[in-house]
Parts: sequence; C-alpha cells; structure tokens
Amino acid sequence: MQNKIYLQKKSNHLKQLFAIAIAVTMFSFATIAQTQNSQLVLQYNAPAPDNNVGWHDWSLPIGNGYSGANIFGRVDRERLQLSEESLWTGGPINRLPGVAEGGYDNVYEAFGNVHRDHVPATPVLYRQLRVAALGNAGDVSPPDYETISGRGLFADYFPNNRANVGSYQNFSEVYFHLLHNRKIIDENDVENYLRWLNIETATAGTQYTYNGVTYRRSHFASYPNRVIITRFEADASNSISFTLNPTIPHREAGTGAAQFVTSRYGKTGSITTDLSGTNPAINLQGMLRQNGLQFAARFEVIIEGNNYTVTEDILNGDGILVINNADKVTIIKSLGTDHINKFPTYRTGINPMYAVADRARAAVAKGYETLHREHVADFQEIFNRVALNLGGANVENMTTDHLLEIYRNDETDSAIRRALEELHFQYGRYLLITSSRPGSLPANLQGVWNVWEVAPWSSDYHLNINLQMNYWPANNTNMKETLIALLDFIDGLRRPGRDTARLFFGVGEGSNPDTEEPGFVTYHVSNPFGFTGAHNSHNLTSSWGHAHYAMESVAWIVQNIYNIYQFYPDKELLKTRIYPILREASMFYSSPEILVECPASKRLVVSPSYSSEHGPMWAGSTFQQQLIWQLFQFTIEAAEILDIDTDFRQVLANITPRLSAPNDKGPVPIGKMSGAPERIGNGVHGAVGSGTVPGIKEWWWETGYGQYLAPEGETATIPSFDPGHRHLSHMVGLHPGNLITQDTPEWLDAAVASLNIRGDGATGWSRGHKTNLWTRTGDGDRAFLIYEGLIRSATLNNLWGFHSGGYAGPGSGTTNDQAGGRVTTGIYQIDGSLGGTAGVAEMLLQSHEGFLRPLPALPSIWHEGSVKGLTAIGGFVVDITWSNNELDTMQITSSAGKECVIRYHNPHAICVVDAGGNRVELTVAEDRIGFETKKGEAYRVNFVR
Repeated sequence: MQNKIYLQKKSNHLKQLFAIAIAVTMFSFATIAQTQNSQLVLQYNAPAPDNNVGWHDWSLPIGNGYSGANIFGRVDRERLQLSEESLWTGGPINRLPGVAEGGYDNVYEAFGNVHRDHVPATPVLYRQLRVAALGNAGDVSPPDYETISGRGLFADYFPNNRANVGSYQNFSEVYFHLLHNRKIIDENDVENYLRWLNIETATAGTQYTYNGVTYRRSHFASYPNRVIITRFEADASNSISFTLNPTIPHREAGTGAAQFVTSRYGKTGSITTDLSGTNPAINLQGMLRQNGLQFAARFEVIIEGNNYTVTEDILNGDGILVINNADKVTIIKSLGTDHINKFPTYRTGINPMYAVADRARAAVAKGYETLHREHVADFQEIFNRVALNLGGANVENMTTDHLLEIYRNDETDSAIRRALEELHFQYGRYLLITSSRPGSLPANLQGVWNVWEVAPWSSDYHLNINLQMNYWPANNTNMKETLIALLDFIDGLRRPGRDTARLFFGVGEGSNPDTEEPGFVTYHVSNPFGFTGAHNSHNLTSSWGHAHYAMESVAWIVQNIYNIYQFYPDKELLKTRIYPILREASMFYSSPEILVECPASKRLVVSPSYSSEHGPMWAGSTFQQQLIWQLFQFTIEAAEILDIDTDFRQVLANITPRLSAPNDKGPVPIGKMSGAPERIGNGVHGAVGSGTVPGIKEWWWETGYGQYLAPEGETATIPSFDPGHRHLSHMVGLHPGNLITQDTPEWLDAAVASLNIRGDGATGWSRGHKTNLWTRTGDGDRAFLIYEGLIRSATLNNLWGFHSGGYAGPGSGTTNDQAGGRVTTGIYQIDGSLGGTAGVAEMLLQSHEGFLRPLPALPSIWHEGSVKGLTAIGGFVVDITWSNNELDTMQITSSAGKECVIRYHNPHAICVVDAGGNRVELTVAEDRIGFETKKGEAYRVNFVR
C-alpha cells in the first residue's frame, strides 16, 4: 500500500478514534539526544507534570527567537505549549464590542503616555515636582518626603497605563492524545524513560519503551525556516498513533485576573482541518479581544508508512487530525501575528495566515533531515564559539534535577559541582540564542516563553536592569547576532519616546517628532507596541510604589547599544544605527528641562530622582548621575571615532564635570556609612562593623547608611529605605559601567564596603547582578559564592532562574490552573540565568578598562581549566588556559586590527608570537604590555611563571 490518506468521519468520542493494525518492522533511530559533549544535555527520568507548575519548574524550552515551545514529554497526552513573541494585549487598539478599557486610544498624541485630558498640564506639573524635589536654595537637607511622595504631587502626575502595556500571551496549547498498542498508558507503564534537551544542538526529545517497542519524539525550533518541528518515530512499523489537537488558550472573555476582567481579555478564534493539499494540515487563527491583534498558525503533517490512516474530526468544537498506524510523523508548526515594529499602528494590515502557511509549506518541501541539519548548523554557528572547561566530572548518567539536588550538598564531589557550573553557564547562552535573533523582538522577562494570560510583570521589557542584564552575556560570550534584536527594538522606541519627552518633561516642545530628533526617553516598562510612558501598576503610597519612575532607563540601555560597537567593532554600524541612538538620548538628558542646578550641592542633577526600587523621590541620586555621566562619555567617544558633531561633543564635555559636586573627580559620592547594621543579608559575608565604614552614597544627602539630616536638624532614617535591598543602583558605575575601576582605588574600596553592607542574599536576578559586581572588585571567591548561591537557591529543576517573592499580581497564585503559579519556588525570570553566565565570563576575562585583564577574578576553587571564544572590547576573541590558579596561555584573534593591551602581573615574563611562530614586538609598561594586531590574525601569548 502506498502512503495514502484515508478520510473517514468519526464520532466525537476519543476512544472511538483509532483502529490500529500493527505490523512490526525494526529500524534504527538517528541519534540526536547525545552528542560528543554529553555534558551539555539536560535530562530527566520522568515527564513534566501536566499543569502550569510543570511548565514553570520542569518543562524544557526550545525557541528560534520568533517563537518558542515548552516540552513536557508525557506518555499519555503529550503537551507542547507554544509562544509567539508578538502576541500581546495592549498597544494600539481595535477593540471588539464590549471591551471596556486598555490600549492606546490617543495614538497620534499621547501614545500611551498621558491621558488626553492631562496632556497640556503634565509638563507644568513635572516642573513643580522638579522644584519641590530640589528643596530650598541653600538648604543642606532634602525636601519634605510627603510633598512629592505618592501622597503628594506624584499621586496626580502618573496616569494608570497598565492596560495600555498589556501582557504577553500564551499562543497555543497543543495536545497529542497518544495510543500505544490501542491503549492509553502513562509513565508507570513504560521502561527506560528519558526526556532531554541537548543545548549543543538545540534539540529536545523523549524516549521510552512499551511492550517491546521503543518510541521517540524529537523537537526543535528552526531560525532559518522560522518553524517549530516535532518528529514521532518508533523502532517498529505501524506503531505511531495519536490525535493532533491544537487549542487556543484563554479563548473565553474575561478569564484573567480580577482587575483585568473589565477589559474582557481573551481571544476569539477557530481551528479547522485542511485536507486539500498533499499533506493533511490544521489551520489555527483568531485575534485578541482587547486590541484586535490577529494571530495564525499552520500545522503541516508529513506521514511516513505503508498502512497508515488519517481522519479528521471535531473535538470540543475544534478540528483535529487522527493518525493511525504510521511509521514516522513530522509536524511542522508555523506561528505568526500581524504585528510589525513600526510606529504608530504596529500592524501589517495583512492576514498573518498567508505568511505562516507559506513558511510551513516551504519547510515541508525541504524535509525533516534537511530542516534539522540547517537548524543545527545555524545554531552551532553561534553556540559553538565558546567552550568552558572547569574540570567537570562526567555526569551523563545523572538526571539534571538530581545533579541540582546534590549540588546543594556541601559534601558533593567538586568535579560534579563543576559539571553543573559548566552546564549552567552554557545554558544561559542557549536561552539567549533561542530567544533573540535578527528580525525578532528581544528577549523579554521570560525570554520567548509564556504560559500565562496575564504574565508576572506582563513578561514585559523591564528597562531598569532586567533587559540590560539579558544582554550582558551577548557582549562577552560571543553572541553578536542576539544583539541585533535589541538594537532594532531600542531604535524603534525613539519615535514614541519623543512624545514621552515632550508630554511628560516638555523636552522638544515645538519640534516635529516625525522629522526632528530633539531627544527621546522611556520609563522602565515597554512592550512590542512602542510603549514609553509611565507604567502605574503599583500603589504610589507603598514603600516601593515609585518603581515605575525610571526615566534614566534609556541612559542605561544605551550602554548595551554602544557595547555592540565596543565588542564587535563595525564603524558603519556605529555611524548608521548606534550613534543616532546615543546622540538623541544625550539630547534628552542634556536638556535644561532635565539637568538643573541643585542649590545645595551646586551640581547639575535630575530632579526628581529615584534609586530603584526603594527610598525617596529626591534630587540627584547617584544612580542617575552615574548613568548620565557614562552616556555622555560614550556619546563623546563615538562622535570622536566618527569625527562628527564637534559642537555637540563640546556641549556634553562642558556638562559632564558638573554632574559631580565642585572639586569631586566624578559622580561617586563617598561618605562614612556610620550606623550600618551588624549583619545584613545572609550572615558572615554580609557582616559589616557598625562604626564608620566608607562607602558609596546612594543619595548624596546621606550622612550615614540610610540616614539623612532632617529639616528639623536631627538625623533620621531615609524614607522607604531598605537596608538589604536587592537593587544596587548606586553601583552602576562599577558594573556594567567603567567609572569605578582598580585605577580609582578610593572609589573601588568604597564600592566593596557598600557591597558588604548590602549583603549577598538576594533574588535570582539580583544574585546575577551581584556576581558581576564582585568580579569587578577582583574578588573571585566572593563572586563565586554568590554565583553558587544563584544555582543553589534561585534555580528551578529545568535550570530556569527565578525571582523569589516581591510580586502579588496575576500569575503568582498557588493554584495550578492557567492563571496560577507556585510561590514556593518563585517566579521564572530569564535575567538571573543570563546574568550568571555573564558573571562567569567576567571572572575569566575583563576588558571594560580599555585593555584585556585575564583571570581578573578567578575563584580559587577553579584550580585549572580553559575557556575558548570569549569576546573583549576592541574586537578580540580570546582563549585562555590556566592551572594552579595561574594563567598558562592566551590566544587572541583580532577581528578589527586594533592595538591589543594586556594587563597582568609581571609583564616582562610575557612572550607573544603570531600564527607563523614569529615573535611580536611589544611595548612594556609597569603592569601591562601592548602590541599591534592585524585584522583576522591570531596571536599566542605565553606566560612564564
């Protein structure tokens, strides 16, 4: 019998869908679970539970930047949860009848920034805030907190824009109702169960044996073909039987959290079978009720065998396909929406079904083997650039959850612990590659994966540290391609950000935002629809209710944008894409509406100012002063490289010194941190004497740690101050900036004291941040202690990092339904994993000071090892080997032909040879060497002990 589709109408009862006749024929699997490096595999001996705790803690993620899938590996009813990066509520709207709120209803003018009734008055109110936050001329005390707090002027300043921001959505739950020898079975009925994710090939799978037949499913998400693929195989003919049942989650109206019911969130849509083509298919299409965004998916099914049947049916109102007695089945899934990152509509105006169907059919024409080969080659082009060897043991026979469990045991053999650290480091790189590629949106708070209707923090783009941290490993672990999505996204915020600058702050008043570039800004939350306004999701009267006031966000994220040029020099990209963003950001922050003179300190400050996410709204927080200083430095440097904007460079050069108090060397205010508690954080490593510890002041008003001189002349506690807070905003000049370095020892010592005072304990992303901060101090053991804590205390069984506590909104409940999560382990966020990966790279190589510093913060426990392919500022790719905690060799490949400078103790014991073995002429200074490089050439650096 040839591969023929038999069309039969069946009843709506699942048990009557199958008529199976099995003829057994043995064949070999193409092994794709294990590779030459079995250390790079997550593996488990049980399926993920079929609930959202299972998604959160146990499912395995795959992705291609545009879309992602979470694999459960079940035996009874396999579940694939699909996400598509642009399926968001909020943004420009086309509401269905009865939808009460949400979306930008005044796109051309306010664009989600300010309610239309408040537009004329808002800049005036901001100026009142600015004056109030500065205090009285000549007064050395900060202003009255109540005046500008959530109980004062601030309460009237911010609109409620939560519905405008919207939330990332669950695209589809796809179920495969499985039959094995005519039976519905579960994991207790099978032998040799294995579920895995190979992060070296970006392929996930499940394998088990039942009744003498071995079954195998494989999954991957192809970036070159923009599809997600599932492959069913068995080692006996006619053994594959299942029902393909895609669903549209949250299709009913008003199923989200209580505060969103009035917006009538949810979807409309239909799922239909299509048997008109060569292969059977399913079409899924619909739209979001709240904003009218259209979405579509095409499932193309390729069936192999000689005795199979395919039937179509209806299950719960949706079309399904029933496949019986196949040898192999490949399902190609193509997802999309009508979103486009283009102001002001953010819509293509084209039914997305056309594009997704074309992609699916094009993938069918290539066939499974070609698709998988192209996928692996594309992924490994990025992933395989970096290899880390810490001496990890062979753990291929250990499940990942067990490996994580024994890592938490202090008695565990160190080589086993090193194996998990190697895997965790590379897993962060895997997550970013699969979440962010050219043409896609950048990685959000959850990468590209989301199961919720109202996700924690909307799964949005948090710009007050989280989005920045997502891309730190892209700089130093050789993943330039992932940065293009971030560059495109931030560039796309410029146009709506000009409206925010004008409507909130009065910057650019009288200019034409479509043709001029007067300056742009965004607050701490954004979405795929250009949201740049304030996100009033919190109660302004709470102790941390001002978190949404983060107008320094652009100054910070622009560091990531300039890093693209620094690590991967491309002068044309700097000129056409990067510098325009730097320049316009600097235009905003250098405006006299933003920088004003503080009457007490005589410095130029932002007023009001905030140090996320605690403390008061006063003027001139160290956080904002350092970020603006760094922005101006980068903008001046970029303009000098391009030899343009001489006058503007001078403007910034004149302003920069005034960001500090007179006679200060920079915006790093140091004071005696008297009154510091004995212990903060996790004990010994958070212990600080309570005497007079010099530290970096978070607010220049500080007279002691968390203390200030009140207007009455008495020492008082800073309002809403949290002594062990997870944010270390005043440390931004240490990392990721380059203001505080080992060449500024007074500042560095103060930074160490401040880090000690804050303590080591924190939530997942904060541990990632603290790891990087401590690497910059040169204390590798302290950095490792916190990185170890990230793995031990803030990592789930599927190695996702999590944020513990601090969130009581939708998605944080204790139930297992679609709206719930589990608070006992915290809430999944991708940034902790990515911050940890970047921190490991910083332990082994730093270049932020303008030269290469190998092993600057090597933990003593990593006695020997090697790393290949780290990237450094100047366009250098670096391989390092070490033993006995000392550097052995470096190989440096120059991608830009710049001078290479290396700082390492005893520079006179360094010898450099080129690829031909010829000694390279060196310039030797007291603590460094330098040599000229040629573009594309490699150099070997030997160190004599």
